[in-house]
Amino acid sequence: MLNNFSKRQMTNCFDRYFTNNLFSELYFPSYIKKTRQTTDENYLVSIGYYPGMVKCYDLNNFSIKFQRVLSSCINDFQIVSEDWKQILFLCSNKIEVHSMSGNHFNIKMPEAAYVFKYIKKENVVYIPTLNGNILRYSLIKCKSLKKINNLSDGSKISCSFSSQKNMIAFGTSRGYVEFWDTRVTKNFINIFDVIKFLNSNDKISKIKFDQKNTYNINIGTQKGNLFIYDIRRSIPLVSKKISSKNEVLSITQLNSDIAVSTFNCIKIISPDQANTKYKINFPTKINDLYFFSKYNCILISSNHKRLGVIYL
Repeated sequence: MLNNFSKRQMTNCFDRYFTNNLFSELYFPSYIKKTRQTTDENYLVSIGYYPGMVKCYDLNNFSIKFQRVLSSCINDFQIVSEDWKQILFLCSNKIEVHSMSGNHFNIKMPEAAYVFKYIKKENVVYIPTLNGNILRYSLIKCKSLKKINNLSDGSKISCSFSSQKNMIAFGTSRGYVEFWDTRVTKNFINIFDVIKFLNSNDKISKIKFDQKNTYNINIGTQKGNLFIYDIRRSIPLVSKKISSKNEVLSITQLNSDIAVSTFNCIKIISPDQANTKYKINFPTKINDLYFFSKYNCILISSNHKRLGVIYL
């Protein structure tokens, strides 16, 4: 059992991250899974549990704009419009397309997926599945497009898109990263065998294109490793151990650095020098990070009812 001193320390720690911030009204019955800002920068959209629900937070009035409860748990979401009026929600066997009034229509999926990516230039949704295939759906034509068959073994469990290069990348459970040009989906650009540099049965857990250096991609693994690649080379520029026990759960771009999170730890890393500038121990499991540039802070979706905030 915790003594009184330990209880006070834990209370102060929770108050530091969850209570004294601008988003204290943005809370869920159980926990928050992911938070993103709309393109017009006026709203935050969060998904959480339980049950599966979405909340939209007005950044001008610092209050809840609306909230909706879905019939199933939400694995991921993508904001389609400039504001909150069109959002896609990835559920276990479908994608719910929501408009201002609520659920507009559903896209049934023949294969299960945990992540997906909406590409605005094409108005196409890319869905990497646990079977290893890539499903595609056109929102303009309202129909499925020809799927991209599995090139490398393993489930596809992470994806990232570079709008500057028109390139989408998929990380697999076997340690490969596939790169595709979205304008020509008949042929792939490259495949990286990331795990060959570790000589172990590691798996990809998170990938993220660098927004500053458009040729770089950050790759996290389930055994706590971080790689930074130049997509023109097959050898990593940086190989760094983030954690010896926990997988890399989230990678987000800051002004010049990157923030990498594991189970309950955040590390701020300089990509050029590959050194850790700051280490932050967090009181609960971290689900996702988002850099909120307006207030120069990191928004932390975690196994807590409220949105966590760390000011940089």
